[in-house]
Amino acid sequence: MTSSPLDVHPGSRLVDLFEHGLDAPICLTWELTYACNLSCTHCLSSSGRRDPRELTTDEAKAVIDELEAMQVFYVNIGGGEPTVRPDFWELLDYATAHHVGVKFSTNGVRITPEVARRLAGNDYVDVQISLDGATAEVNDAVRDSGSYATALRAMGNLADAGVKNFKLSVVCTRHNIPQMDDFKEIADRYGAQLRLTRLRPSGRGADVWDELHPCRNSNGSCTTGCCPVASRCSPVTPSFICPRTGRRCRA
Repeated sequence: MTSSPLDVHPGSRLVDLFEHGLDAPICLTWELTYACNLSCTHCLSSSGRRDPRELTTDEAKAVIDELEAMQVFYVNIGGGEPTVRPDFWELLDYATAHHVGVKFSTNGVRITPEVARRLAGNDYVDVQISLDGATAEVNDAVRDSGSYATALRAMGNLADAGVKNFKLSVVCTRHNIPQMDDFKEIADRYGAQLRLTRLRPSGRGADVWDELHPCRNSNGSCTTGCCPVASRCSPVTPSFICPRTGRRCRA
């Protein structure tokens, strides 16, 4: 993703801009909507219905104007499913036109071939497709029936359009940990980067924590070990440390 331009005056030194730290965050996370076409059992924001208080198009653009003025590098947009907002693509174009890069997470439902081609032409956009099972059986059990096929179709559209280095995002659960190498094969097939994230006991995730948390089984022993693909995953993702073994997975 291309970063925002730095305002460097003639005769000034670039290092001086960082003497006292940055004046604004590099990245902000923005839950643009709680509306979603899925009802994932482990959703950390309990998304589903649209919040009537969510920002209008003009209000959202005003936020983007502020981010540009602050020289925020990029905004990480989630939800909910951000692409179900009718104005999502308008807001995405508005942000990138105002030097605010956009990373967004999606289940892929709106990533059509046409949309994929549009995304391929924008260097300010980073796309992340969510998939929580390397098979339809495992994925659809937590992300709704048909969501596996939807995600793979979206990745195929992105790959065909020439979108480079989009992310395949996996929430690690007890049921998909044995599929890590299969996830890596899927990512490689579509030219994606594999990104592993932790299950969080928030929203509906709190309700299924004991069932899905990958480091606790019926006898209390660790079910994960070290992630077999950790060294090949995206280096920018957070670390996961097994609380029982202390082993780190760079995921």
